[in-house]
Amino acid sequence: MTSRRSNRVKVPKPYCKICMNEIHHLDKPLIVRDYFICITCALQIHAELRYKYVMPEVTAMERFLHQKKHGDTGWREEPTPKREPGWVYYIRMGDLIKIGYATDVAKRMRNYPPSAQLLAAHPGTIELEREMHKRFSPDLARGREWFTESSDLSAHIAQVVAQFGDQSGQSYQYTRPKTQEEKVADMFKTRQHLDVARGVHSAVS
Repeated sequence: MTSRRSNRVKVPKPYCKICMNEIHHLDKPLIVRDYFICITCALQIHAELRYKYVMPEVTAMERFLHQKKHGDTGWREEPTPKREPGWVYYIRMGDLIKIGYATDVAKRMRNYPPSAQLLAAHPGTIELEREMHKRFSPDLARGREWFTESSDLSAHIAQVVAQFGDQSGQSYQYTRPKTQEEKVADMFKTRQHLDVARGVHSAVS
């Protein structure tokens, strides 16, 4: 009895071009340009960008590849401290009040469920937000930003409302926060668009 040779084409399994490990079907590989990258490496690159390293000539991808090959030697940039002016805001959710910071309060409010109520907001920085946390620390109920509605906190919010206006009547459409995978995918899409723009600029100039 003669055996028949299979006509099926054997498809090679994808490998991550950074860690060189095999990408299994459950890993949901990302296709970056013309090669594969596993979710684990992509998330590490995304974490590098979150710390906003000052890299005038070195991209986050190149920095990560260098570390994978040579280790951390010579690549110890310190993250730039965030001093961007924004708003210190006060929201009510259930029986608790959160004191938070955001550069765009309206955008931030869309990340909270519809039951969240914006009570007040005033100009400030992360440092001022921390001062407010310290000031009302006796009323801290959960984590580092959630407080019980004490008389002192209510009086402070009333002062903010009197000076900067009442925010409680505004409504915001809830937007589901993006997952880590979605953030990484967006990051690489932006990088590809920048590369295309640079290529067009170089061709014209």
